[in-house]
Amino acid sequence: MTAATAFLLYKTVISSQDIPKCIFTPSCSEYAIEAIRKRGLFTGLLATFDRLTRCHGLVKPGHYPFDTQKNRFYDPPL
Repeated sequence: MTAATAFLLYKTVISSQDIPKCIFTPSCSEYAIEAIRKRGLFTGLLATFDRLTRCHGLVKPGHYPFDTQKNRFYDPPL
């Protein structure tokens, strides 16, 4: 099983049972899948770890663009 598949499984089976808590769009699991696909396993996991450390309620309003339709901060994987 690839890492992207593992995150997809997590998103579909486990995360869907929780209320949406991620303050970013795309969600952290979507970010992880895309980061691994774009950057490869090692660098993608590092980018995912970085994202998870930034996903909390103390984000400064001017630091990330705000998506008013989704009511979340926009932080795409690079």
